[in-house]
Amino acid sequence: MRRTPLFLAVFALQACSTPLLEAPDEDEGFQIDEGTFQLESGREASYCMRLAIPERYGAEPLFITRIDSRLSAYTHHFFMAYEARPGVKEDRPCLGSEPLTYIGTGESERADPHAGVAAKMVFIAAVGEDSYRLPPGYGIHVKSGKGHFLTSHHVVNPTEVTQELYGVFNIYTAKKEDVTNPINILNCLLQHIDVPAKSEASLKATCVAPFDLDLVVLGSHAHQHLTKFEMRFYDGENTVGDPFYTSTTWDSPAIVPLQEPLSLRTGQGITFNCDFKNPGDQPITFGNGEYGEMCAVMSAYAFPKDRPYEVPPSLGTIIFSEGGTMPLFDTTDVEGAF
Repeated sequence: MRRTPLFLAVFALQACSTPLLEAPDEDEGFQIDEGTFQLESGREASYCMRLAIPERYGAEPLFITRIDSRLSAYTHHFFMAYEARPGVKEDRPCLGSEPLTYIGTGESERADPHAGVAAKMVFIAAVGEDSYRLPPGYGIHVKSGKGHFLTSHHVVNPTEVTQELYGVFNIYTAKKEDVTNPINILNCLLQHIDVPAKSEASLKATCVAPFDLDLVVLGSHAHQHLTKFEMRFYDGENTVGDPFYTSTTWDSPAIVPLQEPLSLRTGQGITFNCDFKNPGDQPITFGNGEYGEMCAVMSAYAFPKDRPYEVPPSLGTIIFSEGGTMPLFDTTDVEGAF
């Protein structure tokens, strides 16, 4: 397991005594606070809470235009998802009576902490302090205020002491009439990952647009062996040009809202590349844990500007062979984050 840099240890000790985020005014948005929780030394876990949307939003859709986040150190990754199922009027754990699910092979642990949870991803967040605002007229579409948010907070504690962790988010919203270009998620996942022991590898895949679309937010996801994640333009036949997205910090992936969206025509797409370094004695394969890895585009898109006020479907795909090319497809009615 990796060593903890000194600055992260100091950050963790100071975090709980530091004011995190002042909630926005009610006419601007609302705050989501998953609370604090403790993770024992040497453990890996997933913390999942169902968080109610303020009742003042009623049954109407929400449009998110800005996100401020504060995430504790030792966050492996964080996804915020949304489930349209109503009935959650107060914050509560996703599964059973406890929000923390340990990842592993023990009798009380889950190999897949997300099993049994059906929700669509809304945004990702980086460790520490972060904030991003969408371009004017754009907003992340959330189906209804009668649904609820759901956190997926994957944490790893490599230190010798128990750590207190947290996640707090300010969600700024806009009126429906002010959002001319609704946004939905666009995710592609490479599932074929094989990096032999004590070696390096550069793995890539390509996802293809099923219709004309505009990329509005760029983001990525990988685990602790990543050294660099890049995206390039695919013209329908070849990958061309320099990277239009680069991220080199695996637990705080770059989240890039584009002030001028990147247009993809039908058949064009994204070639994404993950560079991995494996210093260990076992091969790295797809999954979680010390020798588990992932390589995924986690971004957001809108219909082109000549289709105002239309809400696009969620798009996703899984690419099963390294170097492969797959079309994105409508995942609205498919269970899971994509």
